[in-house]
Amino acid sequence: MTTIIDVAKKAGVSQGTVSCVLNTRTSAIAISEKTRQRVLQAAADLGYYRDEIASAMITGQLSMIGVAVPEVHSEVVGGILEGILDVAEEFNYFIKVIRIGKRSGDEIAHLCLQYRLAGIVCSQLPDALVEDIHRGLQPDHVPMVVVDNSAPAPWKIRVLSNDEGGIHQAVEHLKTLGHRHIGCCTYTSRTAWGGRRLQAFVSAMEALDLDVKPKWIFQDLKIENNFSPVMDHFKDAVSRPASLGSYAGTSPALTRPRRASGSCPASPSALICCDGDYLAMALIRALRGIGLKVPEDISIIGFADYFVSSLADPPLTTVRQHFWKMGSAAMRRLMAWILDPAKASKNTTLTEVIPTTLVVRSSTAAPRESSPHNKRKE
Repeated sequence: MTTIIDVAKKAGVSQGTVSCVLNTRTSAIAISEKTRQRVLQAAADLGYYRDEIASAMITGQLSMIGVAVPEVHSEVVGGILEGILDVAEEFNYFIKVIRIGKRSGDEIAHLCLQYRLAGIVCSQLPDALVEDIHRGLQPDHVPMVVVDNSAPAPWKIRVLSNDEGGIHQAVEHLKTLGHRHIGCCTYTSRTAWGGRRLQAFVSAMEALDLDVKPKWIFQDLKIENNFSPVMDHFKDAVSRPASLGSYAGTSPALTRPRRASGSCPASPSALICCDGDYLAMALIRALRGIGLKVPEDISIIGFADYFVSSLADPPLTTVRQHFWKMGSAAMRRLMAWILDPAKASKNTTLTEVIPTTLVVRSSTAAPRESSPHNKRKE
């Protein structure tokens, strides 16, 4: 069997140089690109491959990263995982996906140590669970990066999407169209991202000199562990329009737009769905069930830009989160820590923010009262 000694002889370099090249530690002894390529070619010519088990016995860890997620069917997790995998392949690392299930943080930490994982990326997990995992890994100095939807902590490296910027873009887009009466919807304001986006909505409205109407902020909408109960509820709303009011937490607000006494209408002319595109699409369907058209009667904006958003009826205007970029950035931060802990520790930036992009489609338009067509009628 070909050994590292054979590769060193063929490449005309030391065994230490071969080790650094094959273990992607070329910065350790300043190896030139020309030398690196010569070593890689020699290894290829001789048919050499790394013995991961032997390497783990020496280093105490495998070239493997754990990715802890609640499930894998989510488009968010899938996009993040694609970014992680692409960077992992650059460094010749493997990924072990850990579905949380009913495991505790201590159990996840034990699993990481059992498999001698070099590090772990956590995504879409409750902050308390992430805290427990960190506490279990801290004695062994296993690095961790958290991607998407997580509160800050002094030890926590986070990669997030710019939720605040995305919400601001959404409000600004609606204002540019002529909307002045804007509301928002959330499943829950108690999550890290729900509270952040809700506060961002209020801040954006104030920054753009628009009045915030508390009765048009629909918080804590009923949801269980997936989106199917929401869909079922909205199906009920189509046949029983009154149920929409109980879902949204108010019945007068989501009725056909009309003018109230004074300058403020009885209902918003636009809604931003802070908790995602599924909520926005379900809301469009429910509104259609009570006779409202989107965007003619009310404009709707989602958040995330899932694949199906462009196939919605009408195609959904939404804030795009770049999940691949988030996963890629998280993995690069983790690899930097694994390959050079001393250098990585000098990076005091704990939070990296990935910009969001507003994608304008057909679910937003000028409000009726400001459209030229309606003005001519009046």
